[in-house]
Amino acid sequence: LTNALMKDINMNPREATASKIEDALSNPKENEQNLIGYAEWLELNSMLFKRIMGYFANLLSFDLNYICVNAKPEDYQKATYQKDLERVRDFFDKFNYKKEFKTVMKEILRSEAYFGIMRAEGKRYILQQLPQKYCEITGRYDYGLVFDFDFTWFMQGGLDVAMYPKVMQKMYAQVQTEQRVDGYYPSAEINSRTGGFAFWRQTSPKDGFVAFKFSPEIAARVPMLSPLMPNIVLEPVIRALQHNSYIAEATKIIYGQVPMLKETATKLKDNIAISSKNLGRFLALLQSALPSAIKVAAAPLTNTQPISFEGSDTIFDSYLKTSAASAGINSRLLYSVDRQNVLETKSSLDVDQNMLRLVYYQFEDFLEFTINNLTNKYKFKFIFEGFETDIDRERRFDTVSKLAESGIVLDQKYASAIGMNPFDFRRMLEETKANDFVSNLTPIVKSSQMPAENITGRPAVDDSDLGDSGSDTRSAGSNEEKIEE
Repeated sequence: LTNALMKDINMNPREATASKIEDALSNPKENEQNLIGYAEWLELNSMLFKRIMGYFANLLSFDLNYICVNAKPEDYQKATYQKDLERVRDFFDKFNYKKEFKTVMKEILRSEAYFGIMRAEGKRYILQQLPQKYCEITGRYDYGLVFDFDFTWFMQGGLDVAMYPKVMQKMYAQVQTEQRVDGYYPSAEINSRTGGFAFWRQTSPKDGFVAFKFSPEIAARVPMLSPLMPNIVLEPVIRALQHNSYIAEATKIIYGQVPMLKETATKLKDNIAISSKNLGRFLALLQSALPSAIKVAAAPLTNTQPISFEGSDTIFDSYLKTSAASAGINSRLLYSVDRQNVLETKSSLDVDQNMLRLVYYQFEDFLEFTINNLTNKYKFKFIFEGFETDIDRERRFDTVSKLAESGIVLDQKYASAIGMNPFDFRRMLEETKANDFVSNLTPIVKSSQMPAENITGRPAVDDSDLGDSGSDTRSAGSNEEKIEE
């Protein structure tokens, strides 16, 4: 029972058909759970849908920067600031934000919204997911969305409320004992969200309840990839067409001309030189010696022609490419079925990144609200940046390096560019310095001080800066010096 209920938290697929999806999309506000179920079903049944969802969910790198918003230059060395900064550092030591937020991203791509509660009761801080079918968005506050929870979830057999935070145990006890609660006021402040109606209870960010949504400006929960579902659900039909095309291409029909009686004294109705009985025996013998894909037939006709069928091996490939492209991404990023255009790939990545960048704001607000409730005097804001692509990391690292050449050295930006937690980055620098690592290095002579080599041609361009023709030339090795035997 416990295992079954754990599955129900985030896995409730519903079999999808083209007609069902079209009906649900015609009235999305009344079909939220149907659309969520269809998205889960397609994720399980279509590798294309799964890869597109995974592409969007894993693209954000969650590289962190922080800024103290109320400190003056002379405050950074004060003990009060260092204590508050230590609270921030302790939070990130216990909370693996990249792991937790990437899990959230997968869920909001799958079901549009993520409902959870922050658990800070042990050595590690985590986000515990709540069943989305028992949660309803009922308002907004300065830092995001608020929701209500249906406590009938805990009335199912096999579910132990002790597996959830103490605040939920307390709220469930009120439901069980029918303890009186304040009236239900949708406009209640987050410090006063204690109202209830029947088995529903208001939840508050002050108690750690949190909601993330891909499109927070819309209260309805319609999965982001819903417009793609009518195309993806046709995948079995396209596969069948491709299969039939292969069968047709492999099928051959051999026609044999049955000889006619040319000279007879009388005219016969069936004027053929072999009886149909003997013809059938010979054809059966011939068919038994041939593969099943080759058919044998005989006809008492003249000028008989052989019949073959031409199939196409691009039906399914074309479908995959066009369906991936309809998701708003460069189809070649998932299926390289033709020549890849470098400029097109870069532009497509920029478009995808700009679409996902807006999601960062919700995670920044969550950290700001949560951590500033832990600090005393000094308050911080948090900024996420970056994407899990080599092009983006190289571009950011190059920008930071150029700033350093101008005397602008930002250690957090260096940590962000290489994908590290800024606090861990500083610890590694401190340990490296304490171990006197630099003294063990052998100085390397700069290239400008080395003897000139007999190298012709201009310096090689970085792969990320190559155009289409340059990429083709490098792949073919046309510019490499050939060694004579």
